[in-house]
Amino acid sequence: MTSKISATALAGIASQTGPCLTVLVPGHHAGTTGNSQRAQFRTLLKEVRESVTPWPTAFDVPLGELAQTFPETGPGVAVYCTAGSVTSVSLTGDTPKSVLASHPYLMPLLVPAYAAHHLFVLGLSTQHLRLLEYVDGVCKIVDLPTGIPANLASSRHSHRGESPSETASSAGPGVGKMGAMRFGTSGDRETARDAMDHFCALIDQGLRPLLQGQPLLLMGVKEEIAAYRRVSHYESLMHAEVDGNIDSFTPAHIAGLAHTAALTEYERLGNAVLAEFREMRDRARTALGPREVLQAAAEGRVHQLCVRGGTEMFSPLEPALDLAGLPHEDLINAAVVETLRHHGEIYLLPASEMAVTDSVCAILRY
Repeated sequence: MTSKISATALAGIASQTGPCLTVLVPGHHAGTTGNSQRAQFRTLLKEVRESVTPWPTAFDVPLGELAQTFPETGPGVAVYCTAGSVTSVSLTGDTPKSVLASHPYLMPLLVPAYAAHHLFVLGLSTQHLRLLEYVDGVCKIVDLPTGIPANLASSRHSHRGESPSETASSAGPGVGKMGAMRFGTSGDRETARDAMDHFCALIDQGLRPLLQGQPLLLMGVKEEIAAYRRVSHYESLMHAEVDGNIDSFTPAHIAGLAHTAALTEYERLGNAVLAEFREMRDRARTALGPREVLQAAAEGRVHQLCVRGGTEMFSPLEPALDLAGLPHEDLINAAVVETLRHHGEIYLLPASEMAVTDSVCAILRY
């Protein structure tokens, strides 16, 4: 059974030891041109068997069974076979590939696995709030939790009925260390900014039990988004945002925007790690280059790893890591797998973000 790609699934694949055969089979749908998935799998299997000597005969039985039962059509699949198991996960790429190596080939799965699969989208509007939940490419509308005003007018009514002790709120990250912020009292003249801040603060507080730490993407006009950021204390508020009225978009369109925002957020976090690496004064806590990073990763010392997208470096592995007996393997993919085995973080960044000479770099635990 093919499982969904996730960080947990990737960690499970990385934990497998021994020579590993990776077969990436793109999706194929009925009525479209090209070979079926089963035919593609058989072709890829034949190609890798003819290119590797000696071939691990322990793979023959499970692969022979899989070649007979592989589906004709369906979404993309990444198959990982070791002497003791066969695992398959969903694949979003469209490039067929087969690799036999000491480590499973995980590069194409990194971004799909680590970009957020589950998040919420808040449509900010003074007239009508909307909340949607995004899970694995699909958005659905969810009801607002009890206690959250549906619009600014409802918030104004609750605001006027508050006592002075209820109208103080700690300032959010956007206002630095100003301390408590007063939204006004029933006797004060209410300003537009006070009212909007109060409205957003009620939303921010009311959403927390539902969100449960999942990322929150904001949609709305820039002024309303800025007001929400001004008072929000939510730790998983995404930096990415969407400018526009959420009522102008269908749930399917919002799902596409949420997916793009998740990718942007993953890249932003990676760039922050890369910037930290470049600015670190203690260079003993850094590693640069495939071989140095791989050695540190195999020792469990890599805390955060940045990899330049589309980069490979083939060279002989150290004897302790060489489980396939091949003349050369991709050191960068090996470093990725060793990092995952020791619970490190990995960021695959666009080629434009990293110099060719810095194709892989790491911040070390020690």
